[in-house]
Amino acid sequence: MPRGDPRREETLKPTTILVLSLSALLALVLSGCATPPATSAEITPGGAALVMKAANFFFDPNTVAVTATGTVTLTITNTGGSSHNITVNDPSGKVIDSVEIPPNGTVTTQVTFPVPGQYRFSCNHPFHADFGMKGRFIVSGG
Repeated sequence: MPRGDPRREETLKPTTILVLSLSALLALVLSGCATPPATSAEITPGGAALVMKAANFFFDPNTVAVTATGTVTLTITNTGGSSHNITVNDPSGKVIDSVEIPPNGTVTTQVTFPVPGQYRFSCNHPFHADFGMKGRFIVSGG
């Protein structure tokens, strides 16, 4: 049938269907990856554990003021359906702690901050930090 014939049926090629499907899937995934709101907390070394939440794709809180150098206890619950971790880097970027957090699981860990400064933390699973699963400990002197 000629191109302008109204009786002609238009069909989509398999590659067009694949591209449209992947575009829709990407839009759906990224809609859940908006930058999480900034949340903060404070903890004192040697005091009560800081309770944190890990989920797809954020930590709550994601900014933690540590009142002095020393060791703090973190209790982290993964409320998401996929595995996450918390990896803590010292001010120079060296990893000082990394703990896996299973889906719907809770872990408790201790982190020692020997000097004042900013210690960044993140989930180092592929793309998790890129999607917002990161934060920082701001350690005061003392």
